[in-house]
Amino acid sequence: MQEALEAAAAGDTVFVYGGTYYENIVIDTAVHLLGKDRQITVIDGGWNGDTVTIVADGVTISGFTIRNGGGGEEDSGIKIYSHGNRITENIIRENGNQRYCYAQGGIYLHQASRNEISCNDIRENRETGIYLYRADDNFIYNNSIHHNSVMALVSNASSCNVFAGNDIYENYCGMSL
Repeated sequence: MQEALEAAAAGDTVFVYGGTYYENIVIDTAVHLLGKDRQITVIDGGWNGDTVTIVADGVTISGFTIRNGGGGEEDSGIKIYSHGNRITENIIRENGNQRYCYAQGGIYLHQASRNEISCNDIRENRETGIYLYRADDNFIYNNSIHHNSVMALVSNASSCNVFAGNDIYENYCGMSL
């Protein structure tokens, strides 16, 4: 998958067939990464850092199970360092393996703005489902965020974010704003 991403130009669509892909990918070009079906198209980070790291603006990720991001203190399933991205219709589960570090788990937005996080099933992550740090003007809606070991959602030093229609349940704590 990383090879296909490196060969892609801005605006390209990279379609991924069903299967389990054991790798940690970095997306540094504005591409649309689409999986065949989120139940059968799996990116497994192998507990070796962030499973998916996004550094380009304008990336779309849809149709995947993203799991087993971890190993370090702030490792997550998806880490976003950029703006204007769309993360939708994914299963993000079983990420983060350190204890007492809220900045790990499902999705981590680090100084990232104008991102859309929607219609994802974010569950069974160690610590936090979604963590925002100095991340402003993001739209987080219609996600199911459940069974994460500590927090469903943490917004730290962040402002002007919209949280709407999320189904948050069976986490140790709900939201910290």
